[in-house]
Amino acid sequence: KELSEDVKKQGVSKKGKNDYTYTPQTDWSNGTYQITLTVKDQANNKQSSEYEVTIDTSAILIPKIILQDDHSFEQQKSITKNQTPSFKLENIDENAQEDIKISVFSGESKSSSLLGSKTITKKDATGTGFHLNKLINTENTEVNITQDGKYQIQAVVTSTTGGESAPGRLDFTIDSAD
Repeated sequence: KELSEDVKKQGVSKKGKNDYTYTPQTDWSNGTYQITLTVKDQANNKQSSEYEVTIDTSAILIPKIILQDDHSFEQQKSITKNQTPSFKLENIDENAQEDIKISVFSGESKSSSLLGSKTITKKDATGTGFHLNKLINTENTEVNITQDGKYQIQAVVTSTTGGESAPGRLDFTIDSAD
């Protein structure tokens, strides 16, 4: 059925046989909006459905990764003697989902390859911290990062509206030699 001029003026348009689009007549700012769709047939029967739409255009904070057992002293080079280093995240967005993705890459950041990833909870990330054990690699097998070498860890936060942060990064070295 064709739309009335009144309905068209409210931002509804027909995009096919049974497809309709709603475009708000003013810009929506960040927030949650309720849309009610009411359909009436020729016999005057009505059916309504409500939809909730969340608009969130804010940038998601980039998480900061901290090496908790840093042995580089004042040099700020993120070197540890611990073969099972512990990490913590700061600067977590208040609208972050509960799960945070951690990925670890080998070697220098210019030519690194993914060693493995895992999901940690926001509580672990910001509380006691986390280790690089039980990572899952591309072959879907478990990997633990314990060998001496240079690595890069990345953390990505997803907001409650589904947007992802840019990855927080930390280059670090495991050097267990005395």
